[in-house]
Amino acid sequence: MSSFTGRPSSPYCGTSRGLKAEPPSWGHTWIPPQPTDAERKMEPRIVAASDDEVVVLWRQRGISPCGDRLDSLVLALYEIRDGKLARAQMFYFDPAAVVDFLATAKTVA
Repeated sequence: MSSFTGRPSSPYCGTSRGLKAEPPSWGHTWIPPQPTDAERKMEPRIVAASDDEVVVLWRQRGISPCGDRLDSLVLALYEIRDGKLARAQMFYFDPAAVVDFLATAKTVA
């Protein structure tokens, strides 16, 4: 959830369980605006790790059908249980730009 007021959070906030997440999941939201390798390139860097958590800095990229682009840094905390992803929490450096991009990409599509 974003830390500012008066703006919506990402469309995929909440809890998903299992391999087949129902919309609006992260994949349902981000796969369409990432049609090429350039948009899918995340450039991940591990910032910190323990036995059951890892912090990763990566890039969220996308292109809307009308050509608007997003390239935003994300800091993510991932929790691992029994060798599987148990929790993913993303902190966008510019959440307003991400929300605006997704709203535009969705309305144009």
